[in-house]
Formats: sequence, C-alpha cells, structure tokens
Amino acid sequence: VPKTTSPHPLNGREYALCVGTIEPRKNHRALLAAWRALSEPRPLLVVVGAIGWECDEIVADLNMAQREGIVQWHPHCSDEQLWPLLQHAKMLAYPSLWEGFGFPPLEAMALGVPVVAHQTDPLRELGDNALTLADATNTEALHAAIERVLHDVDHRRACIDAGRRRAKSFVWQECATAHAELYREVSS
Repeated sequence: VPKTTSPHPLNGREYALCVGTIEPRKNHRALLAAWRALSEPRPLLVVVGAIGWECDEIVADLNMAQREGIVQWHPHCSDEQLWPLLQHAKMLAYPSLWEGFGFPPLEAMALGVPVVAHQTDPLRELGDNALTLADATNTEALHAAIERVLHDVDHRRACIDAGRRRAKSFVWQECATAHAELYREVSS
C-alpha cells in the first residue's frame, strides 16, 4: 500500500469503486441495479475491470450506465492509475459471489476506505467484522448496505477504523513464514 496520498483522480467528485474482471461471478449486474436505486445525488460508480468471460450482457449494462452518467468504466487500468482511485474512493463495492481471498477489500481497508461485500466465508474471515456484508444476490440487501456505508456516519467511521486495524494484522513476512512452515510440514 503506497504511503503517500495521490492527487484526486476525479477532481474532487465523489465516487465509489468496484474492482474486478467483468464476468458473472463478480456480480456487476446486481451492483448496477443496487446503484441505480440509490437516492440522488449518488456518487459516481467507477468500475475497474477487464473484459472476462460470458460477459456480453454485463458489458452492455456497463456501457448503458456509462452513457447515463452513473458509471465510469475503466477496462484497462495500471496499478499507478488504480491506487489513486482506491485511495480517494468513498467506498469499495465488492459484490463478488465467491472469492478465495479478496485483495481489493484488504487494500481498501488499509487505505481507510470502507467496503461493502457479498457475505461469503472468505470475505467474512478477511474482514473480521470490518466489512459491511450483504447478500449480494439480493439487490435490495446490497442497496441497503451501500446506503448505510454512504450515509450512516457512525457506521462508516466504525468500518474505517476497524478496517485499518484489521489490515494491519496482515503482515507479509508473517504470511511467508506461515506458508514456509506449512510446506515443510506437508513435505515431511
């Protein structure tokens, strides 16, 4: 996680960020439906994700939302472009239906960006009560979770504080040491 603050990538405009390849398991369509239901004025939804598989309908929805001014889609985004987007986001939306770990939520927590994510076991474990979890297969539940993070000041502050604390518990040296120990144990 970069230690310096980058200039605001959207000239001060409020936005939320969604990061993930455009494919069915990332659940962009439910996120777009929930986003459209937000009360005005709603922040812009910035979607960062390359075109993946079985995504023609999702791409059509993203393009339509972009024409409507609801979404800004970046199918190609370098790390140098992504970090400022994450750093200044009002929240990270991570409605992915299944994940092995979830690096974008961890990176967001480290930067003090609250996260709304689908209630999967890996994300529940990763967040340890620092993420706002919702059933992202239910548009109304996802919408309610997003509204809460955007507008409930106390909940938002609690998520930011808990997220920063949780992210600090992930130390790469400790992770590497644990993996090395596991490999030694398995190979014995």
